[in-house]
Amino acid sequence: VTVNATKESAKATLTGTENKNLSVGANNISVVVTAENGNKRTYTITVTRQSAIQKSSDNSLKDLSVPGYTLSPVFNKEILEYTIEVENEIETLKVTGVKEDSSSIITGEGVYALEVGSNLVTLTVQAENGDIKTYELNIIRKKNSNINLSRIENDKDQIVTKIDANTYEINVRNEIDEITLKGIPEVATTKVVGDGKYNLEIGKNEINLVVTAEDGTT
Repeated sequence: VTVNATKESAKATLTGTENKNLSVGANNISVVVTAENGNKRTYTITVTRQSAIQKSSDNSLKDLSVPGYTLSPVFNKEILEYTIEVENEIETLKVTGVKEDSSSIITGEGVYALEVGSNLVTLTVQAENGDIKTYELNIIRKKNSNINLSRIENDKDQIVTKIDANTYEINVRNEIDEITLKGIPEVATTKVVGDGKYNLEIGKNEINLVVTAEDGTT
């Protein structure tokens, strides 16, 4: 590039106005004006030379998916926030993104361990020119609704017979006049009320254990 300058005083001198070779990127060119008395003033011009090949600015996803689930709303590259809901027994999910431009870079794909409630997954797409776009997926794992007991334990080592889903039976010898019971739920987050020691009368003794799931089901 050639830099031209015009001095105000015919007695002043100019330097820096010759032809300049340009590198890709910013190039600072200085023009120095020297007055007759020796005073100098420097003018700086920045010339930016672009790359011969324009880098892509496409930082969009072509698709965002979780196998077996449908995003809400349906995927659109211009929509950046999505939600899906999964059952409590789902502990991990794989999140996959497909980039629209082959030169872009996706981060955030993979298999995620899920907590109960909200799990925020972020996928970032960086275009070839460095521009970044962020997509967010909120995976909501439902609370446990399991109210089943896996077994009932007792401190007398007596056999516990399961009659149906809600009824158990223990037959004890006549000399056993008390027993401690503990209900063991199938899911750790399920709560059992009624565990403890019970005095026994001869004959039938009805004891109730109340089982409450994480979501409030009893």
